[in-house]
Amino acid sequence: MAASEARVICEVLEAVLEKKVFTFVAVGDERTCPECAGFNGQIFTEDEAESMFDYLEKNHTVWKPNVHPNCRCRLVLMFED
Repeated sequence: MAASEARVICEVLEAVLEKKVFTFVAVGDERTCPECAGFNGQIFTEDEAESMFDYLEKNHTVWKPNVHPNCRCRLVLMFED
């Protein structure tokens, strides 16, 4: 699938979702800090994520929270039934 097709699919999915919900995904290796490990698996609404993390790099389905410099964690959009 081309990147442009994937982007269109994500835009359509976002349009039908009433409320965006994200799960925090830490890398989980020896370099993962305690703060990020503590967030791992936590679920945030869009509003909660925007107020919890000072800086978010956003694309359609994955946000980068930048908990600290060089943070490798992500907030991943969850699709619920």
